[in-house]
Amino acid sequence: MGSFLYPPPHQQVPLTQVLTSTISLSHSLTLISPQPQPMLLPPLPTTINIGSYFSYLMKCDTYRAWKSQFLDVLAIHDIQHVIVGDACPPTPFLSNDTTNPAHSHWLRTERLVLTWIKSTVSPSIVQNLLLPCTTAVEAWIILDHHLNPLSGVHLRSTHDRLRNLRKATTQSMTYYLIDAKSVFDSLSAVGFPIPESDFVEYIVDGLSPEYQGFITTLYLRPSTTFDELFDLLVQEERLQ
Repeated sequence: MGSFLYPPPHQQVPLTQVLTSTISLSHSLTLISPQPQPMLLPPLPTTINIGSYFSYLMKCDTYRAWKSQFLDVLAIHDIQHVIVGDACPPTPFLSNDTTNPAHSHWLRTERLVLTWIKSTVSPSIVQNLLLPCTTAVEAWIILDHHLNPLSGVHLRSTHDRLRNLRKATTQSMTYYLIDAKSVFDSLSAVGFPIPESDFVEYIVDGLSPEYQGFITTLYLRPSTTFDELFDLLVQEERLQ
């Protein structure tokens, strides 16, 4: 039967030294073990003023062009997710109850986009539609609801503009007719045209009382196109 061989007494390592070495090794392994890496978030766009991307401020009749350009700008900065898709911000806190840096980053990005929206539309749109908005998503939805040519609200508003045409005394006839034609064309462009005869009647109804004699003569004609009415009214203005 074999026996265990022990090192001679002068070669034996004291127990305290073994324990100290073990603790030291454990501490060293802890120090070199991989640590959790902080969450890497994309930097916010450095371009605060994006006016250089737009040649003019958006008005009611230029919404579609503005929307297309604005989406391009968001795509350039890779932040279109703020207003398209689900647009759902990250949770404010992580599972360990610490503040979620992604949530804070989302809020700053979202507020930057809201600033971009308000700075690229006309002051009247900001005043009438966007003043109460506190988020980019809210502003985006309101603009689309009121200014998208295909929305029911916009179509009704455009029809109301035609029915309520009025030539101001300080307004030239040419300007009055061109403005009316732009409203008429906007309905045709989105697939909701109105008969030209109705359009002509809206224009005539918006004339001031000094054109009453002209209107009476006009109604003696069997029909009048817009182009014919344009020439007749511009000539009549010169006779006033």
